Amino acid sequence: MSNIHNCDGRIDLESEPLLIKTLSLTVIVYPYFYLVLIGSI
Repeated sequence: MSNIHNCDGRIDLESEPLLIKTLSLTVIVYPYFYLVLIGSI
């Protein structure tokens, strides 16, 4: 039982930084994409 709970906690910890990574990547890429979109118009 303890092992399963530990595994769940580990998955949770790995999933959170991925969300932060995706969020920061979006924050970096989105303004650049927006500028390219404006530039092409």
